[in-house]
Amino acid sequence: DAAFTQPSEPQWPALSGSKVRFTVHSDTHYTGCDVEQKLPYAFDAIYRAVPDCAAHVFDGDSVNTGPASEYAALLAGANASIKKPALFVMGNHEFGVGGTALGGNAVANFGSFLSQLTCEGALQKPGGVAEGRLNVHTTVGGYHVIAASCGHGYWYGDAMYDDDGTTQISRLDWMRREIAAAAADDPTDTKPIFFMTHHPFPDTVWYSPTPFSAGWIGDFGPDGDRNSKAFYNELKAAYPQLVHFSGHTHIPEEDPRSIFQDLDGFTL
Repeated sequence: DAAFTQPSEPQWPALSGSKVRFTVHSDTHYTGCDVEQKLPYAFDAIYRAVPDCAAHVFDGDSVNTGPASEYAALLAGANASIKKPALFVMGNHEFGVGGTALGGNAVANFGSFLSQLTCEGALQKPGGVAEGRLNVHTTVGGYHVIAASCGHGYWYGDAMYDDDGTTQISRLDWMRREIAAAAADDPTDTKPIFFMTHHPFPDTVWYSPTPFSAGWIGDFGPDGDRNSKAFYNELKAAYPQLVHFSGHTHIPEEDPRSIFQDLDGFTL
């Protein structure tokens, strides 16, 4: 409550036409900070100010070091307060970055968290349309929303199980396939496609400088090329209708440098 200032207008104006509203959250880094109480306060404020909010995307680093105890606190808050469709993807801190490296337990802990979600509309909960998936392609208000978890070491090129649970595919190839499918759904190539990864692309939003060693960009390159801009250049050339959300930098969205529109490509 201390951080929430009641706006002069208690609710956002009504939507018109085919517009949609949803929230994107990242870098909450929940650990030992009574998230069980804070998350309900936050979502109560959201639903009061934006009653037509259609969905919520948690874009990584929802917890700080990834142990079961942190997820338990996040679960208590999420299950008690989220009332619209929600999805969660992994950032680097879900892998134990910032604390003790979790190794193979990182994905298992995240999967256990998904298996205990009960909040209404959670896409990855048991019985949900994306049950247990680390990466989710869904629609919100008629718009495609594609959210991808990072791999260990900020890398998006490592192999994972595909949506069938048995076939291996790289995260980069999964993103390529899902973005192409979303684009094929709109022959005019003008309808926005919302695309989320925890990390920003190099030299786009503030603060995302190359080189990778600065610590602020994702590794979207082939194995061994951590400074690569090839994937970004590929996407912006083919899909100017993309709207990309990232987190990781901890810079508020109110900073105008948090929005980047490439003259040859999409909005980030």
